[in-house]
Amino acid sequence: MPREKQKRGRRAEAKKERENSKRKREYDNADTEATKRPKVQDDETYAAPVHQENAFGNGDDYIPLEDGAAPVDDTPFYGLLDSDEQEYFSRASQTLELNQFENDEDRRTFIDSVLEEANGKELKIACSQSCSRLMEKLISMSSASQLKHLFGKFTGHFLHLVQHRFASHCCERLFLRAAPIVAYETKPRTKKQADVEEDKIDGQPVSNLPMADLVLNAISELEGNWGYLLTESFASHTIRVLLLILAGEPLDNASNVAMIASQKKENVESLKSRSQPEPSSAEKRDVPPVFKAALEKMINDLITGLDSTYLRALATHPVGSPVLQVLLTVELTHLGKDRAKDPNSVVRRLIPDDSLEDTDSATFINGLFYDPVGSRLLETLLRYVPGKFFKMIYKSMIRERIGSLSRNEVASYVVVRVLERLSKEDLQAAMGLILREVPSMVERSRLNVIKSLIERGKLRGTNLTPLADALKSAYGAESLSRLKKILNLDEASKEDPAKSAIDEPISSTTYTQIYRTFMRPRVTHERLSCC
Repeated sequence: MPREKQKRGRRAEAKKERENSKRKREYDNADTEATKRPKVQDDETYAAPVHQENAFGNGDDYIPLEDGAAPVDDTPFYGLLDSDEQEYFSRASQTLELNQFENDEDRRTFIDSVLEEANGKELKIACSQSCSRLMEKLISMSSASQLKHLFGKFTGHFLHLVQHRFASHCCERLFLRAAPIVAYETKPRTKKQADVEEDKIDGQPVSNLPMADLVLNAISELEGNWGYLLTESFASHTIRVLLLILAGEPLDNASNVAMIASQKKENVESLKSRSQPEPSSAEKRDVPPVFKAALEKMINDLITGLDSTYLRALATHPVGSPVLQVLLTVELTHLGKDRAKDPNSVVRRLIPDDSLEDTDSATFINGLFYDPVGSRLLETLLRYVPGKFFKMIYKSMIRERIGSLSRNEVASYVVVRVLERLSKEDLQAAMGLILREVPSMVERSRLNVIKSLIERGKLRGTNLTPLADALKSAYGAESLSRLKKILNLDEASKEDPAKSAIDEPISSTTYTQIYRTFMRPRVTHERLSCC
């Protein structure tokens, strides 16, 4: 039997005894610390430390996290598409974009095959940077039963999807596509029409719930989280869409498109399935009665717990302000005229005072005139508030200042909204104050107020002769000089007097000047999107 290898000599034995003694002392100290009772504190709130265990032990290198020391990211991960799947779905997206199908039946067959391949991978596709656009196209081209099938796949995940950079676009498209189907299902149908509708996808039964119930179920998933979703860069767009859908607002209306637009619209209208009759989304839609109750509840939930100071801060918030605009629009147009008198309404939370003399409300409104974001909210407010409310604001804060406001680049857009609501007498009086600013506005090519004055004056039957004289004086009496000033060609002539700008071909710079003068739209608040 082999013998144990040992070091020879007394020094080796002494060293071994010292090491054993040291280990024994360390073990005894550790055992004492573990069994020692903590000293009782006078404070009753004292809590003894809790012994924590984990799979890696509680050694010297283990540092436990304190409560709330680090936020827990509970965002689910739905997985990634493999390379073959990405290639297939990318080719499918290109095929749909080219739209070179011989007939509608071939296109329908192709869409069905793509949906079959996507079955079980819907959430992966929606969250994919390269394939989320394909999911948007599929949603836009799906039949009602296929759309309900997709709703079933998204159900239970809406809270996370609406905050996702790419999946949020798919959620918006899903709700927008559901809106006309809700209107279609609201109308009474014959038994023959009901029998034509599909009830299975890939052999699996589709939800028998009406589309309205599926939309309401999705909204219920978001309840309790409105406070932070209001200013979430992606979810805020979905909130706007849901408010307009519940209100039955036309979704293709120019003003409503500006409210919900978040990216360049995909050209999918020509690819949409026409297998089932649906009302145009440009028309005001019929919605079930339950939608009105859901709309009122959603508005109340959105502002519950938010004080007036926070709401006013949202007015100039680049993400929260557009949501506030939709809230005001829907509240003032769909919940009755008495809503503006309710102290818990959005408008009364923003402007609680019945008189604006030396109040916080006056300071708040005055700050909105010149703010690029807040001025849009003020436009919405002045456009939809009841007449009595509008007159109070106009007489207190606008009537005497309308000339100087017209001269300002931002406030002039608010003035345009004001002119739309003035009577004939008030319009004539406002014109007198604005006329003195016409030369300055012409010089700076700020013609939106002048254009609105002409349109409203013609509609109201006011005397536009003073305005015509002011324009003639500002642009010049001689036709050639007037044309050059309208086209902003005077500066080009000053740079090179030898050249006659009117005889030379119009350059790209001149085209840019013409565009800026007559056709430049206001910059809309859109979410930045790289997808």
